[in-house]
Amino acid sequence: MRKIIGLLAAGALSTGAAQATLFSTALPATTAPSSSSSSPTDLPADWTTGQVVLTLPKFDPSLGTLHAVQFQFSGELRSAYSITSAAGSTQTVTITPTFGAMIFLLPGGITETLDLLGDAVSFQLGAGSTFTSAFTEGISQQPRFLASSLGAFIGPGTFDIDVLATAAWDVSSTDDLGDSDIVAFGNASVQVLYDYTANRVPEPSALALFGLALAAAALTRRRA
Repeated sequence: MRKIIGLLAAGALSTGAAQATLFSTALPATTAPSSSSSSPTDLPADWTTGQVVLTLPKFDPSLGTLHAVQFQFSGELRSAYSITSAAGSTQTVTITPTFGAMIFLLPGGITETLDLLGDAVSFQLGAGSTFTSAFTEGISQQPRFLASSLGAFIGPGTFDIDVLATAAWDVSSTDDLGDSDIVAFGNASVQVLYDYTANRVPEPSALALFGLALAAAALTRRRA
């Protein structure tokens, strides 16, 4: 009998000061597939090694034989910006994302990259004014199927997935700008599904027959 176990972990980043942060959601190994969730606290990108670590429980080998591991990687980058005009008249400002990506680093040197590059945003900026807003830079999901080198995902305890994220923009205008400030925020999640064959448990009738066979063998020895 083939079974699927679902486990998930997720992390999110936002406006807090940059610091090493660990986000983890570990579900018991016997739960069914579950949707992803995000951490309630945030940290701005760029994310470097060790800032966002998603932790998942390994497959319990006592449940059976693991055949494959299926991952679902999800990521989102959002950008908040504040643009100030130094011109004496209304002008057009365009913010163009030039790079947006999220990289998941799995055990065994496995990597998965999500392209999170969105569309440009244009708006009218009044003379000497400041315009503040936000836009979604990119949302992406990517599956990954592993059927070999599964040792890093089997056993007691957990395994970690380090997540890196970065973004860059180009700001253009039809007149002078006094100041521009753009910060990216993001969230990442990983869902893992374990595909395995469960250990066979003897049926009660089989156990009863086995018991009778042992009793008969014992009786035969006594008579001998």
